[in-house]
Amino acid sequence: MELYNLTIPDNTWGEKEEKLISFVGDERKKRILSYHFDKDKVLSLYADLLSRMIISKRLNTTPKEIIFFSQRNKKPYILNNNDLHFNFSHCEKNILLGISDLDDVGVDIEIIKKAPLIVCEQVFHEKELDYINEVSNDLQNERFFKCWTRKEACTKYSGSGLIAKLTKINTLDENSSHCYCTYRYNNCICTGYSKKDNSFKRLEINIQDIYDFYKIQDKKEG
Repeated sequence: MELYNLTIPDNTWGEKEEKLISFVGDERKKRILSYHFDKDKVLSLYADLLSRMIISKRLNTTPKEIIFFSQRNKKPYILNNNDLHFNFSHCEKNILLGISDLDDVGVDIEIIKKAPLIVCEQVFHEKELDYINEVSNDLQNERFFKCWTRKEACTKYSGSGLIAKLTKINTLDENSSHCYCTYRYNNCICTGYSKKDNSFKRLEINIQDIYDFYKIQDKKEG
């Protein structure tokens, strides 16, 4: 699985975004423009643009030819290709994209902040609770979000979302540790999950890469 990280330097909606949104599908465009805050519009737009850029390169097609759709579980798929799997997540100025041509994928990214420890017993396995509670406050926050992102990525992989019996899932089980890739990026914890594609490869995309790619696409269309 390839894991792509992108940081958005500016959460302000401007002329660039007004132009770039033309590469997004109609439904996604409506959703993006319905957001009240610029930061939500920007994150949603660039998550789509990043996905289209990477997928179009893999499929040797144009970004506008790619059609995304979601099933009832809201898991995204590529309508005109069943062999390439992807999933993305974003928080604040950070986007994480997972891509695989071997298996379904699930990803999650979360800012490391003061953890809502009050919910621990409702969502974590007893082994995860021990792992979180055996350390001091600062480490507790990091361990909380390590387990949280693993749980999110695992349930997004299966399509069950957080309606699954979360306390039954032990993301620290050694027998499934090879399915996870968890790492820090900026002030975030990132996790990718796949049962069959465990050759995790981490890549970083610069915002200028996005601008340059779509500038070329725009010229091709013109």
